[in-house]
Amino acid sequence: MSKALRLGVLQMPSLHGSGWRIGLKAAARAKGWRVVKGADVPPTNDSPEHSMVILLRDGAQALAMAPSLDACVVISDPLEEICLAVAALYPGKKIKAYAVAAERLAAAVTLVREGACLVEGAAAEADLPLIGRVVGNDSIEVGPPVATLDPGPLDMFSGASARGPEPGHKTNWPWDLFNFRTTPRSLVSPPEVDLTGRARVIFHGPRFSLPAGEWRIRLRFHLDPEDRESPLRFEWGGMDDFEHLELQLKAAGLYEVELTKRWDRPVAAQLRVWAAAAHFVGSFEFLHADVAYLAR
Repeated sequence: MSKALRLGVLQMPSLHGSGWRIGLKAAARAKGWRVVKGADVPPTNDSPEHSMVILLRDGAQALAMAPSLDACVVISDPLEEICLAVAALYPGKKIKAYAVAAERLAAAVTLVREGACLVEGAAAEADLPLIGRVVGNDSIEVGPPVATLDPGPLDMFSGASARGPEPGHKTNWPWDLFNFRTTPRSLVSPPEVDLTGRARVIFHGPRFSLPAGEWRIRLRFHLDPEDRESPLRFEWGGMDDFEHLELQLKAAGLYEVELTKRWDRPVAAQLRVWAAAAHFVGSFEFLHADVAYLAR
């Protein structure tokens, strides 16, 4: 008896995703394969009874299952279309929409770098490994978008989105992607955070997944310590692995700090700014943050 095979398919959030799902089911049925969701499949391929096409739910599931797959396919769209799709899925939840798109894209970049077959989502058909020709979107009509989302904060995935960024690519993360305590002083643009109080995180976020590589964040801010010493701590990274910088600042003015961190797998990256000790006075104004991909 021939070996049962497993083809994993990770699709980016898409306005025409149903076309590929219909096509995959038809192609699998013609070969006597099953089509299953990733959550219904054991993580190893010890003794499957049937060859199967596995529809992978998200990036984390795709990366976890990749070693047990015989082949993998990534179906991707231009970044602008992915942003329209997640905007429709999460109306009014901008940060959530960006996070979902980034998580899927960072996993897709990893899979493509490791040899996955990359297919354009708008293609009418494609020859996929193991299963052959699959009809994609030749009969699927896409209606007008119901919501929009600026692709700017995910600009590192622009162009051939699932192929990943090129070294030197830089994008801006505006202040409204970050979490901070809301007070009357912070409701201006850009926000001004009152440092008065105990040691604590005053800004953090946005926890957008970035592919493996060396990444730099540069933060520009205005500080007014009101003639007191203001101990601040800046952290850049993800999970429990952060690069950090500690400063003791006393003069009011504009400042710029940068931190660089390398990771080997996709990471939900975030910047954290701490008031590193109790403050009795002072304010911190977030002006600008940009993220740059330095090297693979």
